[in-house]
This record gives sequence, structure tokens and C-alpha cells, in this order.
Amino acid sequence: MDNWIIRKIIPRYGKNLAENGFGKERGRSSMFRYLKDRMISFVGVITLIIISTAVLSGGNIVNQRLIDAVTDQNLYDVKLYILLTFGYSLFSMALFVASSICRDIFKTVLIHDIRLSVFDGIIRRSPRDFFKVCSADYVSALTNDINTLHGQYLSMFFLNIIGVLVMLFSALLMLYFQPFIAVCAIFSALIMTIAPSALGSVMGRWETLRSRRLTAFTAMLSECFRGYETITSFGIQGQLRRQFRECSEALRDCEYHTQGLNALSDNLAQLLSNLAQCVVLALSCWMVLTGRMSMGGLVVFANLNGSFCSGLSACLKIIPLLKSVKPVITRVNGYADYICPDKQGDKEPHFLHSLTVENVRFGYDKKSFVLNNLSLTLHRGGKYALIGESGCGKSTLIHLLLGDYPNYDGGIYYDGTELRNLQRSKIHQVAVCIHQDVFLFDDTIHNNICLFEEFSEEQLAWALKASGVLKFTETLPEGTSYMVGENGERLSGGQRQRIAIARALIRNTDFLILDEGTSALDEETAWEIESELLEMRELTLLTITHHLNSPQKYDQVFTLSAK
Repeated sequence: MDNWIIRKIIPRYGKNLAENGFGKERGRSSMFRYLKDRMISFVGVITLIIISTAVLSGGNIVNQRLIDAVTDQNLYDVKLYILLTFGYSLFSMALFVASSICRDIFKTVLIHDIRLSVFDGIIRRSPRDFFKVCSADYVSALTNDINTLHGQYLSMFFLNIIGVLVMLFSALLMLYFQPFIAVCAIFSALIMTIAPSALGSVMGRWETLRSRRLTAFTAMLSECFRGYETITSFGIQGQLRRQFRECSEALRDCEYHTQGLNALSDNLAQLLSNLAQCVVLALSCWMVLTGRMSMGGLVVFANLNGSFCSGLSACLKIIPLLKSVKPVITRVNGYADYICPDKQGDKEPHFLHSLTVENVRFGYDKKSFVLNNLSLTLHRGGKYALIGESGCGKSTLIHLLLGDYPNYDGGIYYDGTELRNLQRSKIHQVAVCIHQDVFLFDDTIHNNICLFEEFSEEQLAWALKASGVLKFTETLPEGTSYMVGENGERLSGGQRQRIAIARALIRNTDFLILDEGTSALDEETAWEIESELLEMRELTLLTITHHLNSPQKYDQVFTLSAK
């Protein structure tokens, strides 16, 4: 079953894992890049942790004096050290609480920075690279991986620092009380760290596999829920339930190993810590019996040794966990570090006169061309149609005109400037494409048109009227505040198309591409929308379809044939 999951489920739902950082060191397995941007805060938090840990450890000296005063039956010193102990405890706990609060705030801020960095890296991908990766991988990186960094890395990172500081201050105080036993304690404890440290690499491999399977599991869920209508229409719930169970079992088996290794590391560290404490306790008792150490020194030394071993035990547990998260950090950094491989021009795009395509040749691979020596010219304000059967390259041409695929032969010129010399990230300010499947956010009609940008009331009113959205919003009690539902499920196909047109018009788009934009509508609605666009004198329209009802309405009709 496990092999079946690796062979079938992961390749199907965890596509292009190499692009995500799996099997490919795309990003450094380091968090320093994020820490350096918050270096002042980080240093402040570490300083507060050092001070609070030092003060907390220093309380052992007061405790030792109190115990020795009780042993000597010195009532005055007993009263004095009781008051000192009480005051010192309040002060040290206040510092410790303050450092804990600051630490948690810093972790929250840093995770926010990481999340933003990863999201920015994802959305600045070129369309060609973006669609190479399953969308569930992006979701998994921004949820599962970020949560892992927060709970399993940053929290453990600070706990590890505290553990090291506890060990350091405990060792210094033990050397102060009894150097010989201190050296024995430190040596016996450190020599026992070898075995748990070896588990780090094994845990890292299992954590990597767990992340892969979690991504595949998330992808499968996303696909199932998006394909709900198909699943119910064909009655394949049973088959999907089997795949879900097998994916879940593969994830469960992987988590068995990761949890088991974590438990083994924890218990092994605790066992070795207990052994080290037993050795030191025996030596301390011998020192008291020979008169080389006071009873207060014994009690405090035992506490310090316990603190030293607890700190060491914590480090032994944490270090393998930190190592196991490195693949996740590499994956996250791979997203954040994304740099588009295609060079971008520096000129502002505009379409005031014409758009020219000259002898363009393009193929998705080197063996065949989808477009071969294509040439056409579109003048501003003109109405054009491009027809052709499926597979002739109509959608490919759209991607080329919008700058999605710069690796073509020939030339595409906006007002005489070659597309590759333009800032392709700003092409959308000139050219907008409306596809057959219009995506709408689960928000109001207003926000779906403005797309969360600010426009004047006059601009909005004109776009609503020109696109025909006003025709149906006038009948809604909420008007443009009407919630459209998930992907516009509360609207008809024609209403969704009109909202998509309003999006383009409110931004004064010069060039509108209608890619089979009305093919899913009834004939009357489709022609009504198309006619309204044809009547807009300043708008340059390119309708791309496999069938054109009224070619005489267009200034020119281009035909593409499948190769």
C-alpha cells in the first residue's frame, strides 16, 4: 500500500515537487535572512532571555545561604535570607514572564514576515512557472509549512537557547561551589549526547517525507471538493473514498515514524540525564561525608546539576527537531527566493496606435510549433475576430500578447516597441483578457469589479452602465453590495461575464481580448454582450472563438488553422 501511494497518489496530487524544493536545494535551509531584518528586536529578546535566565539561576546562591543558615541555626540570617528569597523570586519571575511575552510577540511578527515573503514569492511567479506547480502545494507551504516553522522550529529554537543558557549558568555556579564535581558532571553529561544527536538526520528524512505526503493529501482534498459535481454526477464517491483512505493511511504511517522517533529521542535524552544526575549525586554525598561540602551546598549543587541536566536533556530533544525542519525551511525559502528567469524590459507599455505581430513562431517544446510565422496588425479602436478550431493556437496567442511566454521567435510590438522590452508586469494596464470561466471572489459585486482598488463614484457608475451590470443590480435590494457567493455561484453566467467586462472598463483598458467569453451563454445574452462591446468606439476588441455568428460586424476576421 505504501509503495502504491508513492507511485500513484504523490505523482498525481503532488506534481512537480522538485519545483517546490523537494529533491532540489532551491533555498538555503537557514532562517537568518528573516532574523537579520528584525535584528534589533532579536538581540533585545535574546538579551532579555539571558538576563532572566541568569537572574533565575543566581537564586541558587541565596538558597544555599538560607539552607546553611538553617543548618547553623542562625535565626537572624534565616529571616534575612527568607525575605531575600521571596523578593528575589518575585523579581526573577517578573523578568521571566516579560521575556516569555517578548519572545512570543517576536515569533508572531517573524512568522508574519515569513508568510508575506513566501506569498510574495508565489504571486510574482511568471504564469508559465506558476501553473507548473499544483495550487495545493502553495496552500500547503503557507499553512502546513509555516505552522511547522512556528511550532516546531522557532519555539524550539528559543527553548534551545534557554536550555543552553541554563546549562551555562548552572555549570558556572557548580564550578563556583565545587569545581571537581562540576567537571565530572559536565563531562559525564556531555559524553551521553552522542546517541540522541544521531537521530537528527533520520528524523529529517521522515519529516521531508511527511511534508510530501501532507502536500499530496491537501491536493487530493482540494481536487475532490472542486470536482464535487462531477463526483456526484457519476457516482464515484466510493472510488474517491478509497483514495482518501489510502492517502490518509500513508500520512498516518509516516506520522507513526516521526512521532516514534520524537518519543525515542525524548526518552533517551531523559534516561541519559537521569544517569548523569545519579553520578553527580553520589559524588556530592561523598563530598559532604568527607566534610568538603556543606549541606546547603549539597542541596543547591543537586538543584544546579538537575538544571544542567534538564537543559542538556532539552537540547538533546530539540536539536534533532531543528535538524528535521531544515527541508521545510529549504522549501519555504525556495518559494520566497523565486526570481523570474525571463528578463524584463524597462519601458512603460502603451497602446495608442497599433499592435503588430510579425512572423511569430512559438512551441511549448522544441519538437513542434503551435504558431508558425503568424503575422497580424490591430489598430486602436478596431474590432477584430480570430477564429479557428481547437488546438490551432488561439489561447497560445493570447498568452503571447499578454507577455506570459517571452521565449518566442519573431516580434510583438505595442506601438512599435517590442514586447520583450516592455515591463511585462504592467501589460495588464494595457491589455485585459476575459475568459470563458470568469473567476469571482466570494465578496460583493462592487469589490469584484473594483478588485479592492479605489475608484470614483463616476468611474464606477460609468463601468456599471457600459458593461450592463446596472441592468441587474438595480433589481437587487443590496445593489452592488450583493454577495456573489463562492466563485459567483449566486449569479448567472451572463451576469458574471458582465462583471468581468466592468473590471476592464473601470480601468480604462485600451485593448480587450474576449476569449470564448460568451460561448457558454445563451445566444441572445451572448450577442447582447458582444454588441455592446462592438459599439464602444475607443475600445480595441479582439474576439477569439471557434465560431463567429456575425463576422460583418468586425473590421477584420483572422483565421488560424491547426498545424
